[in-house]
Amino acid sequence: MATGGGNQDLLFYLGNKALQNVDPGLTYWSLQRHHPDGHRWVEVGRFPSKPVARMALDAFVSHGQGEAEDFRVKKVTLSA
Repeated sequence: MATGGGNQDLLFYLGNKALQNVDPGLTYWSLQRHHPDGHRWVEVGRFPSKPVARMALDAFVSHGQGEAEDFRVKKVTLSA
């Protein structure tokens, strides 16, 4: 599995901080990857629509980042 560069943690941190400042009720589509522990899912991206999230999933698979079964797209609504 490929790993990110030195700024990957910063990128995820900034993304999370930005979403914490959004009004509750925001809905987005989450692209998630199955964690190697076999129990959890890890979010790898947030998208405005399901088709865009599916395109990202297809891109991960086509670039050898995993099998389609390793990923899922889930609708998420932020709550207060």
